[in-house]
Amino acid sequence: MIEKRSLSRLEKFFLLFLFINPFLDLLSGIYIYYSAVFGLPAVTPSLFVRLFVLALFALYMIKTRDKYALITVGLCALAWVMSLIGQCVYFYSFDLKEDFTYIVKFIYNLSALLVYYRIIRRTGMEKDEVYSLSRRVFCFTPFVLSLSIIICYILGLGYRTYGDRFGYFGSRGFFYSGNDITAVLMLLLFITMLFFFTSDRRELTRFQYIYMLASPAFSIVTLLLIGTKTAFIAVAAALFAAGLYSLIVLFKDKSGKALLKLILLIISVALIFSVLIFFRGSDVAGNIAASLGHIGDIYEEQGDLTNTIFSGRQYKLKKAFSMWKSELYFTLFGTGRGSHARIIEMDIFEILFYYGVFGFVVLLFTYVYTTVRVTLSFFKKPGREGIFVLGSLAVCAGYFLIAGHVLFSVTSGFYFSLVLLFAANRYITPMTLYPKEDRERGVIRADG
Repeated sequence: MIEKRSLSRLEKFFLLFLFINPFLDLLSGIYIYYSAVFGLPAVTPSLFVRLFVLALFALYMIKTRDKYALITVGLCALAWVMSLIGQCVYFYSFDLKEDFTYIVKFIYNLSALLVYYRIIRRTGMEKDEVYSLSRRVFCFTPFVLSLSIIICYILGLGYRTYGDRFGYFGSRGFFYSGNDITAVLMLLLFITMLFFFTSDRRELTRFQYIYMLASPAFSIVTLLLIGTKTAFIAVAAALFAAGLYSLIVLFKDKSGKALLKLILLIISVALIFSVLIFFRGSDVAGNIAASLGHIGDIYEEQGDLTNTIFSGRQYKLKKAFSMWKSELYFTLFGTGRGSHARIIEMDIFEILFYYGVFGFVVLLFTYVYTTVRVTLSFFKKPGREGIFVLGSLAVCAGYFLIAGHVLFSVTSGFYFSLVLLFAANRYITPMTLYPKEDRERGVIRADG
């Protein structure tokens, strides 16, 4: 009885944490922004919060005797140890702190996927219950994140997204990483659109309907203010998905409701920009135009489309590849993160080069297995809502290659795990993340 009560408390905390999480990076960014002014320690409080949550994740896995999760995390730790041994043997010096922090971030995100999956299975949550919880979390998160950036933009506070020889561009509020916040909003934009376009106005109060509309509208505006290449691509892709969905509904169901919702969404975005223009004048359009123009400036200067798209990451990739293939041990177990002064910023290649072929298989297995099953299940029984769900995963997969900052980010990686779990809940019946569980079909019971 005591054991069950303890597990129940942990599960309630983890569910509550879904609504606490958006504030961690916001508060962390504010802390970093003012730490130099007030002489505060460089380590942010949010780091200790997430380490505490990771410890609770591990405790939950142990208490539920989740051998699959424990083996998966254990193999990830083994992959890191093997890369660490290689660094000790082959390198005169390396950054142990960066090396350890990097793998911990990955394990944190993977653990989130495994633990929230186990909570769903152990508590017997129905698909509709998971959908309802996901709707609350995924609408709340971008609403809070976007609103904070918009308010900072109006008040002229926070960081510019990036700066180079051409000047400073974009605005990301108090978020420390522009790529990080872009990845979160990009990932959740498709999902909030799904909730809005599939919602039934008759089942919602006026406030609920406006709130569900505001979440994607704020996200679109914020991504345009952030002004990175991937932010512009995300907005274009999401609007294309919404347009495609609306046309399918129009011609297949002979209903213009989805098209009206798309028009309403565009009007809402225009209204938000009107408010920004009221406070900031012509700066709004000028800032967005400058961000777009900056992409053209880089291409005109270098005449290299590849470099314009990858922002020089291909050179770091080439260097890391040369190191990775130089020794058989590196090929099998990787060169480690600590042996590199700067990350490649391309998640898939970082896993392969830092942790080798062994780490590549071990670290990515659960993500790839689940994504493949979701995709195959969708094509067996296609549904129009899959335009948004698979669109979100596809754009995020592209982000792995172009910009990174997902699987090794405790912000965007956390939400990638949640979105993948949401997709698995929608398309895999019964929902399973492990091959053996899939064969046994329901071996896990509410008693753990």
